[in-house]
Amino acid sequence: MFKQSMRNLLLAFLSFSSPTEAFNQKVVQANGLDFWTESFGNPQDPPILLIMGHARQGLMWHQAFCEKLASQGYFVIRYDHRDTGLSSSIDYKKKPYSFMDMGKDAIAILDSYQVPKAHIVAYSMGCPITVLIGSHYPQRVSTMTLISGSIDFRPCLDALDGKANKHKLSPSGPEYVKWVRSFATNMPENQKDLVDRIVQGDMVLNGSGIHFDEALHRQLAMQSVLRSKTTAGSMNHRSATEASFPLYRDAAQKVKTPTLIIQGDHDTIFPVDHGEYMKSQIPNSQLVIIPKMGHSLNEAFYEEVIDQIMKVTGK
Repeated sequence: MFKQSMRNLLLAFLSFSSPTEAFNQKVVQANGLDFWTESFGNPQDPPILLIMGHARQGLMWHQAFCEKLASQGYFVIRYDHRDTGLSSSIDYKKKPYSFMDMGKDAIAILDSYQVPKAHIVAYSMGCPITVLIGSHYPQRVSTMTLISGSIDFRPCLDALDGKANKHKLSPSGPEYVKWVRSFATNMPENQKDLVDRIVQGDMVLNGSGIHFDEALHRQLAMQSVLRSKTTAGSMNHRSATEASFPLYRDAAQKVKTPTLIIQGDHDTIFPVDHGEYMKSQIPNSQLVIIPKMGHSLNEAFYEEVIDQIMKVTGK
């Protein structure tokens, strides 16, 4: 009861936290589920749908990033995936789902905003979801921007499981693997420990040589903890990832949409060769490698990422 009250208070706070009043929140009901969504900018501008990664809430598309993107003349929508944040939780054993189902969630959110066609900007796990959207719903996608992603998660999953890498793409780095495993061997016992652990992970993903805004990430971690309806989201997304490889394995070659791939050369989850492989598999795609960028939406790269999005979308 207390945690639910805290969620309601937090949602109210978020509704009034922007100085620009340029965004609105609403719950979208689709596919038998509820999805928390938030929009920024003028609905008459070209729409951009932001699709976040594994077990990450829509808040991880930082508000300042969304506002900056909207200020360039876009209508920007972010949302919580199923099993994250304020969106619905799923009993995966009773109702298993795949990236294709999560892609249909995204389409339903576009429908709710009466958006017939959008630019899609995806991050990490959002990339194969977007590739499936691009291959199955080409009429709904204007362009795709795939950030810090891959279309082969097997090297990452094998590294997390302690298996030798038998794939041609690089495995995830040891610091990331160590951090993920720490949750399984030493679960946080209270809210403060959980926030600390999330911030530690964000520091690992940030990469080296670039300032890490610990205050921002601590605030986002606290908000994420308070907004979480379930602790099963990460496990469910892992199960969906494992179930989805046959679905998106060949989908990339069917994409006809102009595609921008952005990869950081300090990405510890998906090193640069993952971006290079995506480019080789997706027709009409281009790859931009950003020096010092990790597997993180760092403020230092807002301007460059937005400039690249503007180029591919024709702004």
